[in-house]
Amino acid sequence: MPPATCHAVVAALCAFYAVALYGWYTARLALGDSWAPLAALNIFALYLFLPLPLALLAALWTRHPLAVLSGGAALALFLGLYGQLFWPVRASERVEHNALCVLTHNVPYYHSPDNIDRLVEGVLAEDPDIVFFQELRRPTLFTLRERFK
Repeated sequence: MPPATCHAVVAALCAFYAVALYGWYTARLALGDSWAPLAALNIFALYLFLPLPLALLAALWTRHPLAVLSGGAALALFLGLYGQLFWPVRASERVEHNALCVLTHNVPYYHSPDNIDRLVEGVLAEDPDIVFFQELRRPTLFTLRERFK
């Protein structure tokens, strides 16, 4: 296959990829998650950009205007959607907010006083706002109530 034909095929593939991405994004904006197949696709939306590095390499390799435009358009969509995840946040831009600290712990066999003491120390060291205990037995429940008063 002559190089010009190969470059044209690669450019067409890059263009198809970019059109597919923008088609998905347009459908996402228009329909959201109201259509089940699109909702399933939206769950894995980040994976739609896995071929992007190949498309960009193909655009650089062929230097075909359509491939460069398509790769740039796909890159622009990716950066528009996910670019903020890759830029560091300046300390002056960080917003301090009150966070809710939730602690959950599975305590099926904490019958000995040593184990309950370690559990209480661990919970107090974390200083949570809310504590959930799972698989708590009645004797352990009464002991923990007394320790946390």
